[in-house]
Amino acid sequence: MKNLARISEPAIVSQEYGYVVKAEESNYKVETDTGIIEAHKAFSCLVQPKENDKVLVCLPQEGDAYILAVLERENQPNLEIAHETGIQFSTGSGSIVLDPDEGLALRSSKNISLESTKFKGKFSSGELSFHKFLVAGQALEATLTRIKAVAHVVETIAERVQQTIKNSYKTVEESEFLNAGAIHHIAKKMFNLRGRYTVITARKDVKINGKHIHMG
Repeated sequence: MKNLARISEPAIVSQEYGYVVKAEESNYKVETDTGIIEAHKAFSCLVQPKENDKVLVCLPQEGDAYILAVLERENQPNLEIAHETGIQFSTGSGSIVLDPDEGLALRSSKNISLESTKFKGKFSSGELSFHKFLVAGQALEATLTRIKAVAHVVETIAERVQQTIKNSYKTVEESEFLNAGAIHHIAKKMFNLRGRYTVITARKDVKINGKHIHMG
């Protein structure tokens, strides 16, 4: 019995320089020395080809042509990296550093996700603008020189609130209501309560105890 070996001829592939004359989604028309050809962007070509770009085109003897790289572009200072199925940067060890001189912008029409074991940021100033903001965690510690908050409604729900303040000043323009099971005020020196009209009402007993009591 004879073993039949199939001998296949290697595919003939050529490369040419060309200029993009038309760009539509993933289809491109490139003008080369041999004429205008239709080509797709290669998977490894991250730079989005645009019209008038000088590109390197792979021309197989059979099958589709592919743009391998964008070689030159006029009047385009920024490098645009684009891919239809997404881009992922990963490193087994070390880190990825982005160090622009002017600015760094992250934009997404849907979601931006950050995940890490530790997050650290240092800014001279910052601004946040959002429609709804949710923070969840186990503990929050903040050390600030000054805090200023302006809100239409503030709601705080806690099991215990403990504050240590050297001086406290509060101005209520209209009314203040306090509803508690028991209220204890301890003043080391003076407790001063003033009002144009003062009403003290108790269901049972009212007790005033002091060494001297002055009324009137």
